[in-house]
Amino acid sequence: MDTCHSGNAFNSRLVKDAADANIVVISATDSDSVAQELPRLKHGVFTYALLSGLRGEADANRDKVLKIKELDSYLSNNIEKLTSGSQVPVLHAPGGFRDFVFARL
Repeated sequence: MDTCHSGNAFNSRLVKDAADANIVVISATDSDSVAQELPRLKHGVFTYALLSGLRGEADANRDKVLKIKELDSYLSNNIEKLTSGSQVPVLHAPGGFRDFVFARL
């Protein structure tokens, strides 16, 4: 989901509840930032980068397996480039979380 204040969706209680349930969430921004939209992308920046990543651009080692850390790294790098560093996505994950397969491409 791409929202203007997606970081606000994860207050400390929700972050704890998600972690307790072993849920990993990547939000478009932190709670103090606004997610950007660029007209040339025809999407919000987060949505644009997410869709590109899911199409295979985030598969760093080209093994046709997209792991969550590959996706997180891709989103961070590309969103920061597209916004000149003014938007940084945030990975909310349980403590001790390990990389896992997010999608097979």
